[in-house]
Formats: sequence, C-alpha cells, structure tokens
Amino acid sequence: MINSVLIKLCLSLVICLVVAWFSAMTVIMLEFSFDYFKIAIPLILITPVFMAPLIEEYGKRISLKNGFPWIYTMMFAGMEYVLYINMLFDQDVPMTSIIVARCLALILHFGTMRIQIRFKEVYDRHGRMGTNWDKLGYYNAVCVHALWNATCVACM
Repeated sequence: MINSVLIKLCLSLVICLVVAWFSAMTVIMLEFSFDYFKIAIPLILITPVFMAPLIEEYGKRISLKNGFPWIYTMMFAGMEYVLYINMLFDQDVPMTSIIVARCLALILHFGTMRIQIRFKEVYDRHGRMGTNWDKLGYYNAVCVHALWNATCVACM
C-alpha cells in the first residue's frame, strides 16, 4: 500500500517538475516568439496556463487522498522554487524580482492545497450528498492556479 502511494507521488512529482520546467522554458521562449514564432504563441500558452495547473493540482490531490498533503506541497514548491531561480537568474532577471515572484508562487501552491483540503473536509463531513466536493475542490484549485499562471504569462 505505502509503496504504491510513494510510487504515485514520486511519479507525480517528476511529471510536475517536467511540466514546470517546460512551462518555464515556454515562458522564456515567449520573449522571442513575438518576432519569430507568432503562430506558436497559442501553443506556448497551453502548457503553463492549462496543462501545468491540471497536473500539479492532481499531484496535490493524490497526496491529500493519501494523508500527507503538506509534505508533497513543500517538496514540489521547493523544487519548483529552485528550478525557476536557476532558470530566471540565467536570463539576467534581478534576484529581488525572482525571489518576490517565487515567494508569491509558494503562497499560491500552499493556498491551492488549502482549497483542496477545505473542500475535502466539507466532503468528509457531509458524505455523499449528491455533490462531489472533493472534485470541486480540485477544479477550484486548478482555476486559481491557471489564473495565476495566465497573469504571470501576461506580465512577461
């Protein structure tokens, strides 16, 4: 039981980090895409705005269902923090801007985890009364995350 949970979480963490890396690269490429790849802009926006929130929040959902949501969130958000600092620092972005942006992203990740926890608490309290609060929490967290990513991409 615990091995299958660890395998799911590790796989989810790896997938999330790959998506985060791909998202960061596409956002960096967005700077150059206005001159050379105008057709590719909609495709570039799909990853950070749609795919990343779906996959990252699903990883949090798996960890929530298995009883250790904060550990997973700390691991993922911490790794993503380091990943983005390295990538943005190489792009000559001021360190204070990077740290402030990544601290806000940490708050986002813990906030979306809290959203899912709250909806799961309601689901556990009210049981199966027609509304699947568990999934509703996931969808709300995905929407908040997608809005955040869309705002970040728009500000680039």
